[in-house]
Amino acid sequence: MLYLNLIEVLAGLLLTLCPLNHPPEEYLPAEPKLVQLEITQEFGESINIKAIFEPIQYLDRIEIFIKPHSNGEKITETLYPSLNGEIAYIVDLPNPSISLFSEVLIWFEVKMVDGTISRTEPTVYYYFDNRFNWKSLNTEEFTIFWYQDDPELGEKLLAIAYEGLAKINSLVDVPNPQGIKIYVYDDPADLQETLVYAGEIVSKIAGHAKPSTDTILVSSKSDTKSLLETRRQIPHEMVHILLFQKLGSSYINLPPWLNEGLATLAELTPNPDYLTLLSKAHEKSNIIPIEDLSETLPNDEVNFQLAYAESSAFTEYLYNIYGREVMEGFIQTCAHDGNCEIAVQRSFNKSLNELEGDWRSFEFSETPLTKIKDNALALIILLCIAFIVPIGLVIKNLR
Repeated sequence: MLYLNLIEVLAGLLLTLCPLNHPPEEYLPAEPKLVQLEITQEFGESINIKAIFEPIQYLDRIEIFIKPHSNGEKITETLYPSLNGEIAYIVDLPNPSISLFSEVLIWFEVKMVDGTISRTEPTVYYYFDNRFNWKSLNTEEFTIFWYQDDPELGEKLLAIAYEGLAKINSLVDVPNPQGIKIYVYDDPADLQETLVYAGEIVSKIAGHAKPSTDTILVSSKSDTKSLLETRRQIPHEMVHILLFQKLGSSYINLPPWLNEGLATLAELTPNPDYLTLLSKAHEKSNIIPIEDLSETLPNDEVNFQLAYAESSAFTEYLYNIYGREVMEGFIQTCAHDGNCEIAVQRSFNKSLNELEGDWRSFEFSETPLTKIKDNALALIILLCIAFIVPIGLVIKNLR
C-alpha cells in the first residue's frame, strides 16, 4: 500500500512538471519556413503562385496577401497546404487590383496547429509584358526597353527622351523624373494588343502613358520616319507622367483640353495635319466648343483628332498671350479647385467663352461680322420656320 501511494505521488509530480497539454520543448513545432516560392505568369491571363512550407506536420492553414504598390485593393485568400506542405494560388487577369507594368507585394501568414502565427517577408513581383525579349538601357531618369534588332535604338530613344524633357521644362515646372520606364514596341498593333490584354479600352493609338506606374508605351522601328513619330510620342506621354508627379491625385482635375494641349505642345515633331484639320473645321463651322473639351474628348476618329488640334492651338495661344507664369498659376488652380470655369476666371479675368472668342479671332480672324455671316443661314432657316408654317396652316384652313 505504501508502495502504491509512493507511485501515485511520483506520477502526480511528473504530471505537474510535464502537463499533457504542454509537450516538452523538443516536441514543440519548429518555426515555419518558406522553403520554395515560384511565381510565373501567362500575360493577360494569370499570375501563378506556388509555395512550399515546413515543417509539414505542424502546418494548419496559410493566408496569402497580394498588395499592389499603387492604390489597388489588397487580395487575400485562406489556403490549406497539401501533404507535402505546398500551396498554390492563381490570380486571374486582368484584375482591377493589379495594374500592367507595376510591382505587387506578396507575403504569407502561416498558422500552426498550436495556434501560433508567423509572417513571411514580402516578395516584390513585377507584372510586365513578358511576351518579348526586352533589351534595356538605364539612366537615373529613364529606362528604355526595346526588342527590335537594333543595338543602337536604345541610345536614339534615350536622346529623344532627354530632348523632350528639355522642351517640357520650357513650358511648365515639373519634377526631375526618377525612373520613368519607356517600353518601345515594334508595331502599334503590338502596343494595342498589350493594352487589351491588360483590360484597358483603347482606340487605335501609337502611344500611351500610365502615370500611376511611371510607364510610357510607344511604338517605333529604327528607320528615320518611325523615329520622327517617336519624337512626338515620347515627349507627349512624358508630360502626363510628369504632371501626375507634380500634382498627385489632383492631376485628374485638369481639363482634357489643357492636359492634352500641354502634351501636344511638348512634341518635338508637331503633327502637320492639325492645321489642316482646324482650317477645314472652321470652314464648315465644325469647331468644337472648348467648354465641351473640358469634361472629355470625343471618341470618334475625326473629332478625336480635331480635339487634339484645338487643344494644342488654344493652349499655345494662352501661353503666347499670357505667358508662362500665368499659365503655371492656371494649372495649379485647375488642379486644386477642380473647376475649370472658376480657374479660368481667376487666372485670366475672363470667362472660358470669352477666352475662346479671343482665340478664334486670333486663329481664324473672326470678327462679329464674320460670326453673323456664318450664322446667317441658320437665322434664315429659323425665320422660314417661324413664318412659313403659320402661313401654310392658314392656307390649309381656307381650303
